[in-house]
Amino acid sequence: MTRLEPSRTLVAGLGLFGVLLYSIWLAGPYLRSIAVRDAAVTTWIHVATAPIDGQLAAPSRRAGERVGDDGLLATVVNPRFDDTGLARATADLETARERVAALTAVVRDHEGLVASRQRLAGEFALTFKRNLDVSIPAMTELVAANRRRLLLERTEANRRATAGPGVESQSAADAAMARVAEAEFAVADWSGTLDRAAIRRRAADAGAFVLDDLSDAGAAQRSLEDARIARDHVRAELAMATTAVEAAQAVVDRASRVAAENRSAPLVALPGGLVWNLFVAAPAAVHTGTPVATWVDCRVLLVDAPISDVGLSLLRPGAPASVVLEGERRARMGTVLLLRGSASTMGASELAAVAKGRHPGVGQAIVKLEPTAADLEVCPVGRAAFVHFPDVTVLSVARARLRW
Repeated sequence: MTRLEPSRTLVAGLGLFGVLLYSIWLAGPYLRSIAVRDAAVTTWIHVATAPIDGQLAAPSRRAGERVGDDGLLATVVNPRFDDTGLARATADLETARERVAALTAVVRDHEGLVASRQRLAGEFALTFKRNLDVSIPAMTELVAANRRRLLLERTEANRRATAGPGVESQSAADAAMARVAEAEFAVADWSGTLDRAAIRRRAADAGAFVLDDLSDAGAAQRSLEDARIARDHVRAELAMATTAVEAAQAVVDRASRVAAENRSAPLVALPGGLVWNLFVAAPAAVHTGTPVATWVDCRVLLVDAPISDVGLSLLRPGAPASVVLEGERRARMGTVLLLRGSASTMGASELAAVAKGRHPGVGQAIVKLEPTAADLEVCPVGRAAFVHFPDVTVLSVARARLRW
């Protein structure tokens, strides 16, 4: 019985057919992207949310309109805002200002009182010192005169005491000794008075005014000190009141800003941006954080390109990319901005348009393009595109698949 064996030609044909099928399977996504143009022109999506509770006030930008130079999309007005806090803060500020004004007048009065008492105390001190300056030289002369008198009285008493019997009587000698004692007393008395006057003069230079009987003559000085203490106390109160005014002013400024921000607040976007979607229109009520609209910046032009995870592994940020937009014949050169694996691709929450070739199991390459003047005018976000990566070829994909 003859045994049939497959011919070599059949085996080779089957192998070639298998390789062809594998190559078509590998090149399928690439060929499909050319035919379908599964990439999409896109850009980052920005969400404008209500800054305060209130109502949208007309006019507001509509979808497809450009944002003006002021960047205003809409205005949120809160007609029910309670400004009681601002009124209370303003009243407190006025009260604090009135207190400062009153204390300023009191300080001015105290300053005048201190000035007048200072003049009085100065005149008293000057008079007191001049009086002592006149009295001390006179006392010095009296002390000297009494010492000369004492010397004469002693001489006279000695002469009478040494005179022989019958020349001077005893009573005359005793009278002479009495006059000596009187002269000694006068010298001692005026010397003490002079010393006390000198002490009082030195004390006056130090600000202590003492009379000869040791009583205090500084009533004017004490009155001046009392006036100064009262003035300083009022000054301290004025300083605290001024600080209170500054604090109250800060509270009013803060309350004014809060009132201004909560009565009416603008909803803003980038000047020149394009309103992409409008979720809420005037005069609808909104709460803080409510999404009102989305807008895009047409100056940032991106392409969302689906790519297999194997092709993704062959790319790096900054890699070149050739992009053909639907309706254009000439390719544009772009660069890879970022790469995402199939397990973590970006969608409509980040991008204004998502590639129609996007489906589970497909990675993502975001390509950056330089917009032309026409692009800035029409903003081609959402148009289909074809992206070719020179670094990703069928051969490189096959080698990556086969780890070769």
